[in-house]
Amino acid sequence: MELTENDLPGEHALAVGDELVVRLEENRTTGYRWRADDLPDGVTLVDDAFEAQPPGRPGQGGVHTFRMRPTAPGDHRVRLALGRSWGAAAPERTVEFTVHAG
Repeated sequence: MELTENDLPGEHALAVGDELVVRLEENRTTGYRWRADDLPDGVTLVDDAFEAQPPGRPGQGGVHTFRMRPTAPGDHRVRLALGRSWGAAAPERTVEFTVHAG
């Protein structure tokens, strides 16, 4: 299953072991980056990567992709945060959604 910010928040059903891909727009030159700080037990982060869109132009924005899998049945609340690694502790923005794993 693949989600973008337009699909969030929401509730999404997956089988245990299925891959969930979340793609969020990001501009790294501003210092703001998406992160998965506190994934719930029962959800594993498989990959976390940024890709410039289109590739090859310095300073441009792109897409941050999180690949995760539910590893246990149940309802798992996932929260991703956009913020800087320095400065204010509170994130600039967050997205949350629930994974129903069965």
